[in-house]
Amino acid sequence: MREWIPSESSSKGRLVLRAVDAFSAEAFDEVNVVALCAAADVTTGTLYHHFGTKLGLYELVRLEVERRTVDR
Repeated sequence: MREWIPSESSSKGRLVLRAVDAFSAEAFDEVNVVALCAAADVTTGTLYHHFGTKLGLYELVRLEVERRTVDR
């Protein structure tokens, strides 16, 4: 069983869900951290607190998309 599932009810979850959309639509270098955080209604500090870097967030998003693909 998964330890954590992203949901709209938490700032971390909103950030992951918006990041899935952003990284699906644009290349890694094109995703703007400030715009991504604004779309998730969180501060950039939230991103760095939970993921350390944009790359850390990307790695979690990649795993999330992989999990969704395998679950199908």
